[in-house]
Amino acid sequence: MVTQESWSRQAPQQGCCRATPWTTTAPFTCSSASCTLRPSCCTSSSSRSRPPDRRCSLKGTMPLMRPLFGRFWARSCPRAPRKTWMTSAPKQASPSKAAGDRDYAAIVFFANNRFETGKKKLQYLSFGDFAFCAELMIQNWTLGAVGEAPTDPDSQVDDMDVDLDKEFLQDLKELKVLVADKDLLDLHKSLVCTTLRGKLGVFSEMEANFKNLSRGLVNVAAKLTHNKDVRDLFVDLVEKFVEPCRSDHWPLNDVRLFLNQYSASVHSLDGFRHQALWDRYMGTLCGCLLRLYHD
Repeated sequence: MVTQESWSRQAPQQGCCRATPWTTTAPFTCSSASCTLRPSCCTSSSSRSRPPDRRCSLKGTMPLMRPLFGRFWARSCPRAPRKTWMTSAPKQASPSKAAGDRDYAAIVFFANNRFETGKKKLQYLSFGDFAFCAELMIQNWTLGAVGEAPTDPDSQVDDMDVDLDKEFLQDLKELKVLVADKDLLDLHKSLVCTTLRGKLGVFSEMEANFKNLSRGLVNVAAKLTHNKDVRDLFVDLVEKFVEPCRSDHWPLNDVRLFLNQYSASVHSLDGFRHQALWDRYMGTLCGCLLRLYHD
């Protein structure tokens, strides 16, 4: 572990890791324990409040963050090396500390997978919105979510939580049958409309746009085999679902009712055989969409 004293005695170098504080809008300062500059480069309150061994465990490759209208956005950066990126929280951690660890995990997760967050149509979203979605994806879409154990005893188990499960993403192509098969698509629409008739204030709009909405949600899944489409996940969700529903003035409760029934009714489709895959995908996607659906 790097102590403050040993850290301050290290010989200065020309470069700096430039890891930024992760909770403030202060100018770029170094918050990495691997930084070899004098300790005064870590002058932010958030940097001083964290012990040197926990300021950054990515060895100088913490993603650069820049303030934009009071919020931080991940900037393109080299892929983080395979190092343990978050220490275990104590059992009696305070709520504020637990929230801080979740925010830190979200930043590393987004940087590792290079999600696009800076497009103009995403500017209405806050860091909290992205962090909420990151937590859902870490819990359900990563290798750690399915309890995969490393074959190499020297590998870092914690690394799995920043890497999406590639096999899961490949399998999502199987969901395309829900919109490619006309009979399945019509039956799915019939099941959803029958259940929600009289329960939605925007029922006619939902019925008219059901196929477009369904194609949008399923095609987002089918394209996640490509790195570019993974990066554009939030852009696609806003374009394919949030904006069409917002243009028809769907209230949030109607969005919730639709997503719940849209997801659940697939279990009644006899010709569909990927129920577990569908639940793993839609369970996370529904939570993200409900969080993204606001002004």
